[in-house]
Amino acid sequence: MRTVLTQLHDAAFDMVIVGAGIHGAAIAREAAVLGARPLLVDAGDVQVDADASRSPLIDSTLQGVGCSSIGAVREERRERERLLRAAPHLARPLPTLVPFFGGGARARWAQRWGAWASARVGGRSTLPRPEVLSASDAVAAFPGLRSDGLRSALQVFDVRTEDARLTLANLQDAVDAGATFASYARVAGCTERGVTLRANGDAVTVRASVVVNAAGAALDSVRRTLEVEGRELVRTRRRRRTVLPARAGELALCAFLPDDRAHFLVPFEGGTLCGADDVDERASASEVESAPAVDLEALLASGPDTQARCITRTGLRVLPADPSLPEGGLVTERIRCGQLHSLVAGRFRTHRSTAERAVSKIMVAPRSSTRLRPLAGGAGPREVDDPLWWRHGAAVSRLRYLARREPSLGAPLCEHRPFLAVELVYAAQAQGAVTFADAMLRRLVDVRGPCLQPACLARALEVFEQAGGHAPDRDAAIRAVIEQARAGQGDSDATCEVHP
Repeated sequence: MRTVLTQLHDAAFDMVIVGAGIHGAAIAREAAVLGARPLLVDAGDVQVDADASRSPLIDSTLQGVGCSSIGAVREERRERERLLRAAPHLARPLPTLVPFFGGGARARWAQRWGAWASARVGGRSTLPRPEVLSASDAVAAFPGLRSDGLRSALQVFDVRTEDARLTLANLQDAVDAGATFASYARVAGCTERGVTLRANGDAVTVRASVVVNAAGAALDSVRRTLEVEGRELVRTRRRRRTVLPARAGELALCAFLPDDRAHFLVPFEGGTLCGADDVDERASASEVESAPAVDLEALLASGPDTQARCITRTGLRVLPADPSLPEGGLVTERIRCGQLHSLVAGRFRTHRSTAERAVSKIMVAPRSSTRLRPLAGGAGPREVDDPLWWRHGAAVSRLRYLARREPSLGAPLCEHRPFLAVELVYAAQAQGAVTFADAMLRRLVDVRGPCLQPACLARALEVFEQAGGHAPDRDAAIRAVIEQARAGQGDSDATCEVHP
């Protein structure tokens, strides 16, 4: 899936896309499916910033018409339906409970109307419509829910996904359609001939007159590297999420804090992800700090009655620096080799339609065929009883074939995570993992992060090397996994008390 940078010297492309996050991968896929020859590059690995700090929810039902325009809600709902068809193994219907407490800042009628209106403007849906529950039914449905002041509840259906796996599926389909991907390749500048890229001391020039900047938080840094002057286009918000122990069942919870910010508890295999809306504090692109502790306290005070060890996950959300700039819009500027199109803070929920609009502005193209095209792993029978299918979709047959050839690969990689040894082999051989950290953090994705037990990491590294993975310094490879995992993780030994 990955191309070595030195093989690309003086190669010609229709466009160079910078940033292998969800939007860069979606733009590469869109362009490749339409017959163009895109090159996608990233200074690190695919979706290197992906972690549990991003909300896993796709739908906008809970925020609804009150927080977005009708057009935006309609687009999000339609993209949700397309994703359910294109990647049924990655987009999972999620029943969600919205409790209504007396004295809350949001009136019950407003939340009900928002959910109903969101369902109406979105058109036909494969998921059930909202349903009103009594207070007693809500407590029975979600054991541990605070009953003090509970008036009623609304059950809606959302869609859950994991951004790292979704990004990888977009990238795999882009490469299958003809795109080229080079990781660990940094943009170093441009000349009249094209774009200069650097990796491991090597420098190459690729011929292209169009550069698409989808670098997220590094968007303005890429612009400066390409000698563009002007105001900054993006800013960042700090965000914090907490992973609590797993809950029984699949019902999620979405409630509202006193200041009207929504918070959620979403069940995953191995843990429950919880968090509140982002805090609007400015932070530099290199800053990954926790949101104020009061947010976590307020969140946990509204959750189930439990006491448990928790893991905090921190990250950044990218937003337009100027409110007049629309999210997901393109800003076009002249550079020495041609034109630079910078994607300003695209929305995760609408990554496919954002890519469709971006490519249609850059190149003359017919109607997008990605509207109906399955993502990697999305075609084929649905084997919902197989945990491997939920992680790999149709590619599960290839993993089973590898395990039959080498029975030891069918064994668990370690006892603390659900992955099999064959999944690590697949990451090294078919999913473009260059380093051991690439495989453990961004291929074997778990809401808790990778298992950091020394014996488990040593065993996994042996499997990675046997699969052809490159790790000349074993201690350094293991240390890189630990350091990168902890870079976005708070005190995992902290005890979070959740009060009724």
